[in-house]
Amino acid sequence: MTSTSRQRRSSRPPKRCQRRWVYVHFKKLKWNWIIAPNGYSANYCDGVCPRVLDMQLEPTNHAILQNILHKLDSRIPSPMCAPTKLHGISVLYKTSDRSIALTEYGGMVVSSCGCL
Repeated sequence: MTSTSRQRRSSRPPKRCQRRWVYVHFKKLKWNWIIAPNGYSANYCDGVCPRVLDMQLEPTNHAILQNILHKLDSRIPSPMCAPTKLHGISVLYKTSDRSIALTEYGGMVVSSCGCL
């Protein structure tokens, strides 16, 4: 890689905080006790929180204050991109006594992201 391409790559503006897609395959995790589903879209949050937080990023009051403090003192970290809404999934699985159970696991899927 040349220094020119390295400079070009590092000069790109960082991506804004947003939800990103990722699919979890239970078989790849070797979670063979799960009957259904085969996997699910777990999603995750990634990106930076801008210097000026807008309401679209669902900032908490704490994030707004932390953003102001960060501008005054760079030792204080800026707000972080994190899940603001999560929802669950239903999982059909084999129990240790070989029966079958259906359970709703909350907080498994990232629905939206914001600056916290």
